[in-house]
Amino acid sequence: LVAVATLPRAHATPWRAQRPITLLSPLPAGGALDAQLRLLALETAKTLGQPIIVEAKPGAGTTLAGAIVANAKPDGTTLAVTLVNSLRYPYYQKSSWDPLKDFEYVCGLGSFALGVIVRPDSRWQTLGALIEAGKRSPGTLSYGTAGIGGSGNLIAIELERATGARFTHVPYKGGPETQRALQAGDLDFIVEGGNQLALAEAGSLKALAIASSKRSKRLPEVPTFQQRGIEVAGPSTYGLVGPAGLPAQAGAALPDAFLLATPTPAYTTLV
Repeated sequence: LVAVATLPRAHATPWRAQRPITLLSPLPAGGALDAQLRLLALETAKTLGQPIIVEAKPGAGTTLAGAIVANAKPDGTTLAVTLVNSLRYPYYQKSSWDPLKDFEYVCGLGSFALGVIVRPDSRWQTLGALIEAGKRSPGTLSYGTAGIGGSGNLIAIELERATGARFTHVPYKGGPETQRALQAGDLDFIVEGGNQLALAEAGSLKALAIASSKRSKRLPEVPTFQQRGIEVAGPSTYGLVGPAGLPAQAGAALPDAFLLATPTPAYTTLV
């Protein structure tokens, strides 16, 4: 459900920041990414020899954390995890930062599979049934994602284009909010990953299909969109960034330290 980037194991480069490092997360606290980052921070702190504080900064289509870092002092003490949406955002929304100029890209960390998820008691128990409802009554079914223009929203738009179904999008700050709205009956389905797919594995939610090139090992019974004849696929990748102009020593030490932590059992148990 959360794939760790397959990068060579690093060797830590000596460096110490002037104060504790703050690591900003683009999604709300309590989800799979939040838990993963807190474990990653604990392991990385051992290598760097100083605390790493994880702060959730959801909002702005999952780009708020990156926007804060783009304007931070480039001393290595303020970092952010950014999703692939941070690269797209300035091209469809006015932005005070440029992802190609204002970030120092530190390292990749992994990717989320995304899927169409309903309540277990939903009237739509297959993707085909949901699509037929969206074609029969355009715009009457609502779905939630972690923001306008995010990966979940784009997958839903591609699904509409491929099938002719039409749904109403309701944006939220992150997965936990969409999950609560779905379970409360405020939404008909969500397009999410991570913790929400984990809940589908546990039976609390039901995944109808995933936007991946192959089935999930943890949800082998759930088909991909492509297996249902819909050419829609695309994981939500994420990685670590700092503000442009990081000192060379920090730019070398930070990816080493974080990548040393990713193969540890505490981190990989969430994968």
